[in-house]
Amino acid sequence: MTGLFIGVKEIAGFLRIHPRTVYRCLKAGRLPMVQKDSLGRWVLREEDYLGSLKDAYQHYTNDPR
Repeated sequence: MTGLFIGVKEIAGFLRIHPRTVYRCLKAGRLPMVQKDSLGRWVLREEDYLGSLKDAYQHYTNDPR
């Protein structure tokens, strides 16, 4: 595993969800860790994904009071 997923199908395989679901999430902006490369392909780095999970965990476990 290289840790780099290019294209909706590879990203869907990594996230274990349907490619159409990935595409809808990308268009809605719900996968901010996925970026477009210079060729217009969707690219997900495993490090970015894990970092976003860490950020989300910290956000939901901190007490805002």
